[in-house]
Amino acid sequence: MPDDDLTQMFREFRADVSADLADQQQVIRDFKASVSADLADQHRRLDEFSDEFRTRLGTAETAIVNEIRSLAGRFDLRLGRIESRLAGLESG
Repeated sequence: MPDDDLTQMFREFRADVSADLADQQQVIRDFKASVSADLADQHRRLDEFSDEFRTRLGTAETAIVNEIRSLAGRFDLRLGRIESRLAGLESG
């Protein structure tokens, strides 16, 4: 009978270990799902940031080009006035 007791104890031990293993596997699955959700959220936030950065960069580029055009226009006006003054000095 002692062999039957050992067999029963082994079966109970195996059942306990199997239940513990199932619990650990569930913990691991839950952790993987949590990490996966966090990574997906971070990826979405990076995409949104990238889109916003591109938009702001485009706005800045447009502002710079517009300022250069404005400066070029003012420069042309100033050159025209200088040429007029030089023409007046040469004829005077």
